[in-house]
Amino acid sequence: VATILCPQEVIARVVVEEMYFNDAGDDYLNKCAFGSYLAKEIESMGLTLPHSDLAQISSMHFPSFARTLWRNHAAMCSSNPVLRGRLHLLLLELCVAHHEVEWELFNHLFEELQRLELPRSLLVACEIAVQSKALDMAASQDQLQVIRTVETATSKLLELTTNELRSSLLAGIEVDASQCERTLYRLISIVNAEHLHPDP
Repeated sequence: VATILCPQEVIARVVVEEMYFNDAGDDYLNKCAFGSYLAKEIESMGLTLPHSDLAQISSMHFPSFARTLWRNHAAMCSSNPVLRGRLHLLLLELCVAHHEVEWELFNHLFEELQRLELPRSLLVACEIAVQSKALDMAASQDQLQVIRTVETATSKLLELTTNELRSSLLAGIEVDASQCERTLYRLISIVNAEHLHPDP
């Protein structure tokens, strides 16, 4: 909460003065903010945190923790309609945390979201891939399969969104025009992302 309400320099000064951590740099504070978010998400899903201390949580190797969570909770994730999209997205965020990507799990999560046909979760997943610069990193590392996976997911997302809109209109369900406009804008931003359409 503090990272939302207070300027970064104020938080850094308090951290140093109160000796919460030895490091008050932007990168470390960003890791702490992500660690706090991670702890909240893990606890709200009824899963077990590996540490109770924020500093330890923030210093974990997040891609490795993502693999551990997937190994221990994949079955529950697939069978629980409430948690499966949420856990997939959290794992995806862990996969791309702090400019290091676990490509194998990244690919697998996208494939699972397509298989489960969760359009809202798939939309957020595609945005994570673009906004985290994971696509840029994939292109720089010649991870063409990753780019193709996200491109396929985008096509699936367009199909699911179109089908959902068509079904609503045919059923006489009133459609929120402003919500449709926002979703369309988000889709266009993803489709126009650099590196999403590699040369054959």
